[in-house]
Amino acid sequence: MSAEGWVRNPRYAEHAGCPRCRVPLVMMPVPVRYVAPRRVAADDEEVVESVSDGFKASERVRGWRHTATMRCPACGALFSPAQARRFDWKPSDLPADWMVRPLPAQPEDGAEAFAALRRSLEESSARRRGGDGGARLGPANAVPTDGSQRRLPIGAE
Repeated sequence: MSAEGWVRNPRYAEHAGCPRCRVPLVMMPVPVRYVAPRRVAADDEEVVESVSDGFKASERVRGWRHTATMRCPACGALFSPAQARRFDWKPSDLPADWMVRPLPAQPEDGAEAFAALRRSLEESSARRRGGDGGARLGPANAVPTDGSQRRLPIGAE
């Protein structure tokens, strides 16, 4: 964590970049997995199928399972950690949301923030309902304060 209280955004892979575009890769929340007939990257897993004819059992290779966990935000290409190229980024090369403020770690910090948000919402709704609220909303949107809103429409009595 830096001195100002900012941390690296976990959305981005730290030193991984797109080999074509040279931009930081975005981590995908759900990895993309597919089986290819040939190896796509060095970290692919071999998919083996058991074949049996009743007398003799054998195994044969069906393909290679590739798991892409990162995506390039510029060109949209999918990458596994073995395919991504390592970059040491200059601050001018980083996206604007590379550093973010961390979420409150303690539950009481979150409760205090929620209480402050609730207070501000209650104050704003009280201001809207207040005496000058009608003037601020305009005559077309003003809420009537007399008992006219309690009366039923004609024919509903």
